[in-house]
Amino acid sequence: MLLYVKNKTAFEEFKNGKEKSLNFLVGKIMKETRKLVSLEKS
Repeated sequence: MLLYVKNKTAFEEFKNGKEKSLNFLVGKIMKETRKLVSLEKS
């Protein structure tokens, strides 16, 4: 339940267009992408 509340809050912030949340989200996606790319290379 707590996780749901956290996700909902993050989504609300994202929806409100807060710069920080957007950058955080993009950063997370970039990090995951880099992980996948390095896995494919090896």
